[in-house]
This record gives sequence, C-alpha cells and structure tokens, in this order.
Amino acid sequence: GGDRLLASGSAVLEGYVVRGLNFQLKARDLPTVNLPDIRATVNADLNVSGPPDALLVEGQATLIRAEVQLLSFVEAPIEAESFWESSTYLKGLRGRVRLSAERNVWARGPTFDIEMEGDVDLVKDAEGIRIYGPLNSRRGIYEFAKTDFRIERGELQFLGALDINPNLYILGTHRLRLITGESAVITAVIGGTLAAPLVTLESDPDLPEVDIFSYLIIGMPAQDMTSLLGGSQS
Repeated sequence: GGDRLLASGSAVLEGYVVRGLNFQLKARDLPTVNLPDIRATVNADLNVSGPPDALLVEGQATLIRAEVQLLSFVEAPIEAESFWESSTYLKGLRGRVRLSAERNVWARGPTFDIEMEGDVDLVKDAEGIRIYGPLNSRRGIYEFAKTDFRIERGELQFLGALDINPNLYILGTHRLRLITGESAVITAVIGGTLAAPLVTLESDPDLPEVDIFSYLIIGMPAQDMTSLLGGSQS
C-alpha cells in the first residue's frame, strides 16, 4: 500500500554478541498500531543508539491518520509491569520523540469527537511513558445534557503525569429557539480534567442557569415546566 520502513546503521559486536547499536529508522505512511482503542499511521525519523538493554530513541514522528479512544487510556492505563517490563529492551528503553498532529487525528469518547492538531513530546523514562504539551482542536462535537455542542475552541494539556489524564478546556456552542421566538446561543465551557470535567453554561441573551438546563433538556424554561407539571397534577 505504499508504506515503507527503512533502517540503516551499524552494530558493535563482541564475538557474536551485540554490545551497541546506532541506526536510523525512517517510516513513510506506515500503519504502526491497529487496536480497538487506537489506530495510527505515521511518518517518522528516529535515531536509536546504545546497548540493546538501554537503548536511547530520539527524533520526530507525524501522525498522518489516527483515532484514539482517549478515555480508555484514562480509565485503564497500560501498567508498567505488564508492558514496559515485558522485555529487557522495553524495560531499558529511554528517549524523547516529538509527535506532531496536523489533520485526520481524532480523539474520541462517549461524549466527544474532536479532530486535534499540535505537537507533544513523548518521553520514556524508567517509570513509563510521559506526555508533555498541548493539542488543540480543529473541529468537533461535545455532548452535554443530550445536546451536541459545536466546539469553537479546545485544548488538551498534557503535563507529564504517568496517568494519562490531561487538563481540559473546551468552549462549545449550541443554538436554539426560545419560546418567545427569538434565537439564543448556549455556550458550554468545559474545564477540569478529561476524567473529571467541570461544565459551566452561559447564554446570549442572558438566561438563568436553571432555564438553560431546562431548555436543553425539554425545550422550555423551568417556570413553564413547573406550571405544566402543576397543571397536569391538578
């Protein structure tokens, strides 16, 4: 399918034992992961050097296409003992790779579907993988109160924690019609972290928050809902 992985370099031998490596990897349109929670195709230029049990990886990679079920990594992160200690090579691996996303890179979850762009650093140390840096939204949808908000601005900020739970900032809008006949724009601002988002609501024209919730859920202000329920009960 046009995908390529090229490797070139040298090895230091002591008898028949490899004591050191120094080689370059170049990937072009290479499918690297195809799992239920993550699929990714990359271009990459990496340098790998050092003894086999303490390899150092440096370079950069670009996501050409990717889909990540992000909450899966927050709720069930890969444990160091089950993955990074599964082989001598992975346990001793160190390095830093700049990972870039330009388009066709999607972060997905039960309540969001966001195309991301930006650069983050993937750092592997003795404890596992850490991610540093921001990813910004290109477009997407965030669902709140069974309502789709179009994302106007968004950012996932990775701070290098071992648990992949980035700080979250999303500003989304939803347009609806009030019972007066005029149009209103509801703005949802989502902060906090991916695992524990905090949502605040605003509107133009200005409405009480209880009315905003009521419009989103049943399409009318809270007072009218109370009157309707009171009338039906009588």
